[in-house]
Amino acid sequence: MSVYNERLQDLGQRAAQLIDNAEDLDESTHDLVYLTVLAADFDYQVKTVASDS
Repeated sequence: MSVYNERLQDLGQRAAQLIDNAEDLDESTHDLVYLTVLAADFDYQVKTVASDS
């Protein structure tokens, strides 16, 4: 896994933890956290499908 992928997955995990306390986040932070989780999940899905092919 590249450094980029490792960092994105790490950020996604950290952001997912923040979502657990979403009521404590302001709207901009919530949107950024949610987008980070989506990006990490998308990256993971692309890598999984690519490796299965």
